[in-house]
Amino acid sequence: MVDADVVRLFMAPGAELRYIDPFNQADMQDAEVSDAQGGGVVRNRHGAWPEETWNGPLTLFATITAEYLFLNREIIVGGKSVSNWREPLRIAPSHFEDVQTMLHQVQLKIQNTPDLVLKELDDFALEKIDDAHRQALERHEDPIRSVVDALPGALRQLFLGPVREAMRWLRLVENNQLLSMEGLNEGTRTVIEPDSTSVSSWRSRLRRELNTSLPAWLDASSKIRRKERLEERASRDAKALVGVMALNEAGLSPSADDPPWRVILVTGDDHLHRVYARWFWSGENSNKDLDHYVLRRPLQFSPVLNLRSMSDDPEAGGIFDNLVKALDVTIDLIFGRETSDTAIFRLENKWDRAQQEAGRQQTANDTTMKTQIDRCSHHWLEAINLINARNHAYFSQEFTDILRKLHSILDEADAKTSILEWTSRCVDALDSEHLRMSLWETISRIEKLDRPQRMPVQICCDFSNLLGKDYTLVQLLTGSAAINADRREILEKIGRRVSEELTPEGIFLMAVLSAGGGAFGLARHHIRMAQRRAKKPPSVSKSLEMELTYFDALIDRFTLDKGAEEQMRRARKSLADLYLRAKQAPISARAFLQARALSEQAALVIDWYIFAPALRCEYLTEARKRLKEAEQHLSFLMRSDARPEERELATQIVVNTMCVQVLGKICGEPVDSISLARARDSFGMIHGVMHGELDYISELWKLAADWLLQGGDDKCRLVFTHCEKVLNGNIDPPLIDSDRVCLELVQQFAEGGGTLTVADCRTGQ
Repeated sequence: MVDADVVRLFMAPGAELRYIDPFNQADMQDAEVSDAQGGGVVRNRHGAWPEETWNGPLTLFATITAEYLFLNREIIVGGKSVSNWREPLRIAPSHFEDVQTMLHQVQLKIQNTPDLVLKELDDFALEKIDDAHRQALERHEDPIRSVVDALPGALRQLFLGPVREAMRWLRLVENNQLLSMEGLNEGTRTVIEPDSTSVSSWRSRLRRELNTSLPAWLDASSKIRRKERLEERASRDAKALVGVMALNEAGLSPSADDPPWRVILVTGDDHLHRVYARWFWSGENSNKDLDHYVLRRPLQFSPVLNLRSMSDDPEAGGIFDNLVKALDVTIDLIFGRETSDTAIFRLENKWDRAQQEAGRQQTANDTTMKTQIDRCSHHWLEAINLINARNHAYFSQEFTDILRKLHSILDEADAKTSILEWTSRCVDALDSEHLRMSLWETISRIEKLDRPQRMPVQICCDFSNLLGKDYTLVQLLTGSAAINADRREILEKIGRRVSEELTPEGIFLMAVLSAGGGAFGLARHHIRMAQRRAKKPPSVSKSLEMELTYFDALIDRFTLDKGAEEQMRRARKSLADLYLRAKQAPISARAFLQARALSEQAALVIDWYIFAPALRCEYLTEARKRLKEAEQHLSFLMRSDARPEERELATQIVVNTMCVQVLGKICGEPVDSISLARARDSFGMIHGVMHGELDYISELWKLAADWLLQGGDDKCRLVFTHCEKVLNGNIDPPLIDSDRVCLELVQQFAEGGGTLTVADCRTGQ
């Protein structure tokens, strides 16, 4: 298993040098490191590396380390067969969210840079590149360096920056070197969605450690924003760590027919290593067997630390022996000699304690220690030079491929257009491979859920070519008993059909399924990807464009939080535009599309009501207005031959009508008993036809409506008990923020016997 930072090390090795330079804090004298391609770079007297060029020695070494870390096949280096893993590396769903963010940033850089490139790419620049390439060949010099030096700045930055990152990511996934943890047969629900109590405990530990790194100079608002981001980071790391630990325990306790197996998480995050090491060697952990130690650092897989397995050359063996001897002496100086089998694993924790007790600077200032660290660094740099020289031909092929492609583009009659087309294809390729990788994660997530995410299924799109003729989207997303027995087989067929041809419809379906699995970040990425594909030839229907816009607004609503004003405004505008477009739709679809746009606008402002306490009355007024307009279509939506999505829409309208009456009561407004009773009765009629189990939010408003209409302590107690059960239950997928806050608000209201006002509730604080 790897985390997102290790994936980043593979994609952009030069940006992650800290993972492969363990002596960067030592107070060293100047030391020159030879460049495998000629020239050199100087490390300053404080041990810090200057910003390196694309072919600097540390960048090359970081590239080699990343390649070996992800190596799951045999390659030949120096005439010797070298391999590492027997199967692809995996990444946890929570860490894959960070990878998605990285990929999105790479896409933006690729999309935003061509304008600068085109300004610089004139005839003179093209001639300069050609001359540099020709002269390098004539002088028998490396043409790669010559061409790179001749490139205009923006073009060099594009191809050696985000384009190279994109190509390395594509190679990683196309060669099956990285897969999702969810694709593992052993990736059970308890692994993918681990125990919430354990996750909470680790999140608290990690959050405390991360908060100690907050700079003192940050102002109050910046600290709040930074703490929020650190909280999210701690949550993702905690979920991944607990999942890896559970998976490792499962491997160490195999069935009688299976041999034991191990799982480790490779991460460079210091906070994660410190917190885990403290726990593992403390009294909290009862099992200190090393098979249960799951964390490793990227540096542990560096070729420098595996020289003997890579080469039979005596020089390589001698360098490795010298490095090991120097490291042994240094470790003995710091910690004293230990001979136990656990000594090497205890170093992380012992170094952490030494820093806390005495401070690292005190150790570094010791003359003997400084001399010994200098010796370690010297041997380390020797090893780096050897590794770079041995692997240069193998790994320089990547740059050769990039520049060969660039050269062919620049030879085109219209080089500028060719660059735009190539970068567009690069972005599309990123999208496609990202979708293929996340596709099986989504399929696995849906397959393992007892019931998919609560959300309205009001999509008017013909997915029959992907779903087959026997099942509907509503059945798939509502956990219909008709498909539960064959759900895995059905989902796998869908996955294969989608991956064969990545059409806007197929990508849209994956967005819907991602949301059904509670992966709203992934759903947003997919729906935006579907919208981009829909704008390219061949053109799609106007009805599909409207469905994509609707679902994009729906995802915006489901991911609202108190700081998302712009997101709320964007969704609001999209839904208003959809309502206007619905008026021009064919008569057969017009009523449904208008009612859906109105109902979703009401749902949006109701959810935003939760996060904007100062404007609550204003939003409730708007929600009532939209729902009243939508109610005009109820008789059509509730007809006996109504389609499933029409009944879903009717349910949303009447449930939200009950909701605004309850929320109005909490705000101190009088209840419109007639409207509330009509909505409750309509809900009963619809639910009687649908014969489905109530979702927790519909049941909330139905129980609350009964209480307000009939009164009585028993009705009040039912509301409170329901809120308590849902809030304290292990809901999978987890509650969305607006649902959770609504449940808390109503629970407090019921606890007060119906006398609590909104000003008393912590929700608005």
